[in-house]
Amino acid sequence: MTEYEKICLSYFAGNVTFTKAMGQIVNLPRPWTTKEWKKKRAILLKPTCENCGTTEQLQIQHFKHPREFSVIQREIIAELNKDKYDNIELNSVGFTNYLRSFIKTEKACPNCLVKSTKYNKCPKCKCTIEKDFKVEYYKIPGFKNLSINTELDAERIEEVRNFYIEKTSAELRSQLWLNHKDVIRKIAFERHYSENIRYLSLVDTKTACKSCSAKEDYVFIKKSELEREIL
Repeated sequence: MTEYEKICLSYFAGNVTFTKAMGQIVNLPRPWTTKEWKKKRAILLKPTCENCGTTEQLQIQHFKHPREFSVIQREIIAELNKDKYDNIELNSVGFTNYLRSFIKTEKACPNCLVKSTKYNKCPKCKCTIEKDFKVEYYKIPGFKNLSINTELDAERIEEVRNFYIEKTSAELRSQLWLNHKDVIRKIAFERHYSENIRYLSLVDTKTACKSCSAKEDYVFIKKSELEREIL
């Protein structure tokens, strides 16, 4: 049994805290520097690259990698919140109030709907604005300011809906984490452990030259970045 397995099993048994277990794992030597890894490598390494056929600079290339702990954790939060995400009410009082939060009441140009400078000037058309003059207008990111007397177009409404969904989803994520972070961490730890054990077994590997490995690693990194953005 490897040191990594011992630490994980100790955590599962409740003998060490999550923080301590993760701290111990971080300080372990890299897998490819261990004797166990080198023995498996010697057995699995083939005489030629399975991609291009070269016999130069050969190494073991993984075509399946364990995901980052944070990615797995976000995945679990999304799974646990799925029903709540699906049922976010877009015609509720909450959404109406959120829409009102985009209304600004401030000293602004009545023509350009742009906030006045400290010198009572419109920064756009340069007209002079009366000292105590106030304007109400919608200030929605990515759109030109619009008078509240003008009906919001479908595109603006859709954008605000997207903002509202993300805001509500973030609140749901925070609430779930606050109330159940120990459970979430444990589930994530179990999945991460399972993926790491498979990685350490070298079952999802092939022989590749340094050049082919670099190309595949680049694709994996880009895919991982995309997955993080989606989650």
